[in-house]
Amino acid sequence: MKKIIFSAILISSFLFVQSQNYKIQALLTYNFTKYLTWTDGDDVFKIGVFRSPEFLAEIQIIALNYKVSGKDIEVFEFNDVEDIVKCNILYVSQNANAEIGYVVLEIEEYSTVLITSEANEISEEIGINLIIVDSKQQFEIYPENIEKKNIKIDSKLLEIGIVK
Repeated sequence: MKKIIFSAILISSFLFVQSQNYKIQALLTYNFTKYLTWTDGDDVFKIGVFRSPEFLAEIQIIALNYKVSGKDIEVFEFNDVEDIVKCNILYVSQNANAEIGYVVLEIEEYSTVLITSEANEISEEIGINLIIVDSKQQFEIYPENIEKKNIKIDSKLLEIGIVK
């Protein structure tokens, strides 16, 4: 019985940490918008989420309560690469890393910052890769990849990220 209780506590702790991590990643993603400037403007700010219902739930909460440069935030969920449409930011979860190459092909014509989580292979399109370093959420930033999408980066963002 003690083993069952211990296992339940361990699993609950793991799930809590995972949900907290998605919350942190969503907050980071929103905060990146304060340091990035898109040259092509739409009436709403669009954030796409590829295969991550946990991240989707967290970013939807933010979208309901905040704006980006005075614009409402619209969140899109994509479960298939073919469904991806133009977004300002596209988040690809760690469990979809194997499909990053296909995702990159879908967004190559857009001014989209591709944000990944623990990406195994870094593509020429990835703008920010969320990573864990010493049990803390950090991010790698690829300024050349972002700038070639006609997106300007505030130098303050480069000071707090791991520039690649």
